[in-house]
Amino acid sequence: MLTAQTDSLYKEANACGQTEACLVTSLKAAAQLRFSDPVKGKEISKKALRLAKNFKKEKEEGEALHYLASSFYQEAQYDSSCKFNEQALAVRRKIGDKKGIAASATNLGQLYGDFGKTQQAFALFHEAEKICEAEKLETNLGIIYNALGNLYLSQKIYAMGYKF
Repeated sequence: MLTAQTDSLYKEANACGQTEACLVTSLKAAAQLRFSDPVKGKEISKKALRLAKNFKKEKEEGEALHYLASSFYQEAQYDSSCKFNEQALAVRRKIGDKKGIAASATNLGQLYGDFGKTQQAFALFHEAEKICEAEKLETNLGIIYNALGNLYLSQKIYAMGYKF
């Protein structure tokens, strides 16, 4: 269900046109809509992605892909979520967006872990862990440690699982 503020952002993002200011508005709306209304989140994320590409704004492109992946995830469309997380991660690696890399690697690691691709999941979680430790992203570290612990435990590697 949309709150009045989220509904207002959605309407503003739909009506704002094709400007760089609209890109900012669309990203802000997509960030909120991906959880509260994933269908509208996908719609606005796609608009933000088009605008980011048109204006050659790679950081914003990675962000739009991230929100698009999250919207698909909320709808249990995991293959699509994986595809857009992979694209977001590639863009973020290309431009060196450390915080973005950590977020995308964590999300993709979770998906890979769920799909049974444990070696890729471990690699992504450890990549995100190193970035978060270096950049002092404490909140992200908690999420990564929890995911790593669960992944180790699911593989019956108990000593490592309990470490996290």
